[in-house]
Amino acid sequence: MDTSPIRKNKSGSIIPVEERKVIYNVFKYFKLSDFNMTVESIVIKTASACGVSENTVYKIIKEKKVTKTLKSPVKKRVRPSTVDKLDELDKCAIRAKVHSLYLNNDYPTLDKIMTLCEADEDISTFKRTTLHKILPEIGFDFNKRNNRSLLVEREDIVLWRRKYLRQITKYRKENKTIYFLDETWVNTGHVKTKAGTDSNTDNSRHTSQKSLSTRARAPTGKVFTTNILRNLTRMVQKGPRPLVLCGPSGSGKSTLLKRLLKEFPDKFGFSVSHTTRAPRPGEKGGVHYHFRNIDDMTKAVKRGEFIETATFSGNLYGTSKQAVDDVRRTGKICVLDIDIEGVKQVTTTDLNPLLVFVMPPSIEELERRLRARNTEQEDAVQKRLDTAKKEITFGQEPGNFHIIILNDNLNKAYSELREFISKNVEDKEQGDTSEESNKVEK
Repeated sequence: MDTSPIRKNKSGSIIPVEERKVIYNVFKYFKLSDFNMTVESIVIKTASACGVSENTVYKIIKEKKVTKTLKSPVKKRVRPSTVDKLDELDKCAIRAKVHSLYLNNDYPTLDKIMTLCEADEDISTFKRTTLHKILPEIGFDFNKRNNRSLLVEREDIVLWRRKYLRQITKYRKENKTIYFLDETWVNTGHVKTKAGTDSNTDNSRHTSQKSLSTRARAPTGKVFTTNILRNLTRMVQKGPRPLVLCGPSGSGKSTLLKRLLKEFPDKFGFSVSHTTRAPRPGEKGGVHYHFRNIDDMTKAVKRGEFIETATFSGNLYGTSKQAVDDVRRTGKICVLDIDIEGVKQVTTTDLNPLLVFVMPPSIEELERRLRARNTEQEDAVQKRLDTAKKEITFGQEPGNFHIIILNDNLNKAYSELREFISKNVEDKEQGDTSEESNKVEK
């Protein structure tokens, strides 16, 4: 089904209070999602998502801060609707009466619906004129087309709803963040109504009674909210939430990662990072790293092709968006092995990763492990130790990671990692009772 184009308010146009509230809620969401972003950056992001100017966002923020509330520039008199005369149970009962006529191969008219409602003691008493007014407000309409019109369920809307529910179910299985905004509405004004034929209509005088059809209205501000929902949906990447492992060099995170990938090769996929350093003995391009020259990788970073980058010992390291997407498209959980600078960058994206910090038993044990490698000079070892102290300080700060795993015993540390994954990562295919799936979900 086609969708409405993204709407932008014309300069000087009035923004109703419903839209102003949505804009302010989007601003608060972006503000809470990243405490390191400046107000200016949050305003720019909010304006882009909502299709309004940055100046408008600033005015709404100021109004909320000063008056503690948001009001529509034009006050309109609120008149009670005829729908208020009947509660939800009554309205559902009336809908059921209309549908029952079709189930009995009969056509709904006001007289027939009124007769059924009067015969039902559980439905509140109301007049025929009230029924005529309330039918359009509960999803039906009278359309004068020709002598051969009748009420039909709008198949295109039904199909859209089924697609929507399937998509929501899929997102939940993939443990995605789902955004539900106030007054979310689907604009169906552009969808053509489909009608069948009524061979029992005798003349045009009966047409208005026999051409009752479902419809969907789009009140002021509803389409606007749909556009924001569409924009935010685009910000949510496809696939399960990535798993980020961070820790000092020598903490054992790579060993834990290899063990995880070996035990669950069909559940997890490793994102191969890019680097400008030369390959070490035994390393293969595309397996251990994507080896690139400094010029090509620098240009790719400027083009925005990387989620995170870091420099160590004069070499550039980074994780590309393409590498993560390649893993997520397979339905696997993408695992990232990055440093603290990479963690700071990846948390500003829309990946919504699970963050794990692997802690060494002590600095002394970490130094022993680094020297046991016998792959680096003394100055490089000292540099890694200095970096490790900073990483440990960052890792211990509350709120930077979802879990801190002390790797003083490999089996114990791996059990903690598996337990964390089983509690926080939903398998993409729920209901899979295979032995391999049960390993993770214990």
